[in-house]
Amino acid sequence: MSGIRVEFSKRYWPWIAESSERAGVDVFTLAKGLGLPAQGSENLRSARAALAPEVKDPSVYQYAVVVWDRQRKNIYDIAFSPLAFINPPGVSLPKPYAGVPGSAMQYLHATLSSLDFARYRQYYPPSLGQASIQFDTAHTLFPSHAEAEVRFQVRDAGPSEWHHVSVRVRWLDPDQHEVSSQVLATSADLAPGSPPMSEEAKLALPAGVSGIFRARVEVADDSGATLASNTLELGVNPLPKSVLIFCAHQDDEGAHRGIIRAAVENHIPIHFVYFTSGDAGSCDRYYQHSCGPADSLNFGEVRMEEARASLAHLGVPPEDIFFLGLPDGGSGEVWAAKDPAHPYLSVMLAADHAPYSEVARPNLPFARSSVVEAAKEFIERFRPEVVYTGHPDERHVDHRTNNWFVMRVLEELGAGKGRLFPVPIVLVDQSYGPGPQKRAPYHYKKETFYISGEAAALAQEAGWFYQSQDGNHAEGNRKDYDQLRRTEVHWRILDWKDHPRWNDEP
Repeated sequence: MSGIRVEFSKRYWPWIAESSERAGVDVFTLAKGLGLPAQGSENLRSARAALAPEVKDPSVYQYAVVVWDRQRKNIYDIAFSPLAFINPPGVSLPKPYAGVPGSAMQYLHATLSSLDFARYRQYYPPSLGQASIQFDTAHTLFPSHAEAEVRFQVRDAGPSEWHHVSVRVRWLDPDQHEVSSQVLATSADLAPGSPPMSEEAKLALPAGVSGIFRARVEVADDSGATLASNTLELGVNPLPKSVLIFCAHQDDEGAHRGIIRAAVENHIPIHFVYFTSGDAGSCDRYYQHSCGPADSLNFGEVRMEEARASLAHLGVPPEDIFFLGLPDGGSGEVWAAKDPAHPYLSVMLAADHAPYSEVARPNLPFARSSVVEAAKEFIERFRPEVVYTGHPDERHVDHRTNNWFVMRVLEELGAGKGRLFPVPIVLVDQSYGPGPQKRAPYHYKKETFYISGEAAALAQEAGWFYQSQDGNHAEGNRKDYDQLRRTEVHWRILDWKDHPRWNDEP
């Protein structure tokens, strides 16, 4: 082999472009143009390949060696250092909790000081934890201009009997203004331990209004004094008739968990297509050593199973989830390989075709036209009203190429008479930093999707299934109920039909 380039850096994934202010700063070249005979080796050394970063608290860092080809396009191997502990001058506590050898980074909490054994039991604010009024939380997301329905049970959770109590439901709009009030029971008697009263209430939602509505249930005695109250949030949005979500990796659906849960609750067809199988990201952490092709293949299976489990938590059955098996981090090279007769060879998978058995198209060539045709089948089969995909300008090559594949499908179907009906609405994720490539010429419109607290809680829990990525960090960093975000933001591409093939060359 000749022309080998070897780089040392802070741990990062080479297929995610660094932010502009860090580009080229954290990478140190150990060798350039290195040649090795078969079975040959070379010892590379540097006395000062990296500086410890300035930190405020004791921190854990990790470093990487990446082996590239001459053009710095194909990765031959990645190896990661043992954990490095960095203390700022004069500060030694709290100690980072890195775990025992062989189990680093796999714990619930980053430091022992973050352990909190009572937090999850107090997950809901006291106002929502009334034992006397318990909601059925299976359906809390509704379409605009529909009828919202809430079901709940009322029980006497106090020490004495309730006599002549009334049960009222007050409906509040997103501005907390009361829009309706319903009395469901009057002069009811309840005793501690007696069977609960089951009630339901309905509200005709206004057309064109989005936001968080609330159903507030109050139990009052005959003097009007409130004995118990509880509130359920309802997320209200215009909902499509069908949805198709394209993801670069397993866990990328996390940007869409609100609409996913809304589709499930309202029986809206929703399907998922994952371009890669995530076989590189954190593979080394999973195995605690640098991954060869067999390890990467098995790790891809792990990632796909995590996606099925995460989506199942939101109510999605496995038959609505599809994988194409592209190489993690290699989508840009797959895009550049236009001819299926000469597909991209993934060194880390040792394959130029999808090597997984449980994928939508076994042996799919790692070439642009092959992937476009595979994605085209899904759009023609499901004819979604709304398509979600990655942002075309993302730093991560897999994320932006996710968009490029999808937009090329829509362009080609739109060119064929009658093949694209209905013409779908295209929504893309937020962009968390543009990459170095040519920017997309599109114009966008911001769209906000409102999520109930119950759906936000489910969404948070769905992220805990991705143990291979961050161990249990997601679970350890869980947010309390009132801290959960109640919105998702996406960007609607307004003019994609006006810019065909703008990215024909990478």
